[in-house]
Amino acid sequence: MKTLMKDANDAAHIPMRRTITYAAALALNNNDYQLCLDLLTNTKQQNYVTIRNLKALAFAKLGRLDDALAILRASLEYDVPADGGRKRSFSKNTVRFCLFASHISRVIHFFFTLLLFISRRLLQSVIA
Repeated sequence: MKTLMKDANDAAHIPMRRTITYAAALALNNNDYQLCLDLLTNTKQQNYVTIRNLKALAFAKLGRLDDALAILRASLEYDVPADGGRKRSFSKNTVRFCLFASHISRVIHFFFTLLLFISRRLLQSVIA
């Protein structure tokens, strides 16, 4: 897949959005999250549902939760249904995975902070 997209870029051919999102989804399924992001950054229409979902999942699986949640947040800020504008949507699985990954990272951070606190208290009690 990498060589095919590289050959297309070398020939100055811009693949269709569906082709790029299909290739990005294959990369995501094959656990090549960076390739998925590389493919999606070259697309002109960043506001399509498939592109937003794939980018959010790839960022979350790479551990870049801030970037994944920024994509979700940007869509929430864009939604203005009272003005008759179009709403942006995400798949339930994308939102669940991003929130789950965010929750897991917060729990890990909490336990490391707690562990650091306990070790400092134990060190202080040994010194005193």
